[in-house]
Amino acid sequence: PVEQLYTRDILALAAGIPVRPLVMRADHVMTARSPVCGSEIRLSVSFDAQGKVQASGYEVRACAFGQASLSLFARQLEGASIEAVRLAAQALQAMLKGSNEISGLWPGFEAFMPVVEVPARHAAVMLPFQAFELAAKAHEQQAPERSTAAPGKDA
Repeated sequence: PVEQLYTRDILALAAGIPVRPLVMRADHVMTARSPVCGSEIRLSVSFDAQGKVQASGYEVRACAFGQASLSLFARQLEGASIEAVRLAAQALQAMLKGSNEISGLWPGFEAFMPVVEVPARHAAVMLPFQAFELAAKAHEQQAPERSTAAPGKDA
């Protein structure tokens, strides 16, 4: 039943998205869209010299699941490395597929457990991570030298 999917936790998260407008002069601005429900997230990201998220912002036109996921995602993103975000995405994807091996899952994402049984909603839950992955790939392709430490600097 629908009421079991739209839990109080999901609705509270969807209503509580931190306000972060798109970053002016961001390194990358990417859009991810769910083909199933039409949900869309536009994410702007700037990275520091070590490849960690320095600033981010977003625009969201998404269902409650996309909004709730963005709400949790936004709280963990600042200062995260590309690898940390990728590991969190892998853990969330594994959880959605029913795996018990979800180490690396960011706090709060267990709220999506009811969605495990509804694969049509998985894409909306993954939207923030998909937009981030597009930005991360663009960042890595644009400046592969950024992923290595400069001579005399600690990695």
